[in-house]
Amino acid sequence: MLEGGGKSLVSLDASDGPEWEHGAMIRAQGAVLRQLQAWLKEKDPSFGGLVRVMNKREEFLWVHPRFETEY
Repeated sequence: MLEGGGKSLVSLDASDGPEWEHGAMIRAQGAVLRQLQAWLKEKDPSFGGLVRVMNKREEFLWVHPRFETEY
């Protein structure tokens, strides 16, 4: 499975995602978070079937529907 995932990443090019520096880790907040959310919504409006839940720390998480009741 890991080998297949690596191959799929190789096929991505700069036009497949936002204009961010490759290899740099960033914390998505503010305008960067809004840009990421807009890009995700454009590419997959259903967020892959995930549902939004709130954990005990009142943070929103996206989880598989099977685990929704755990929050």
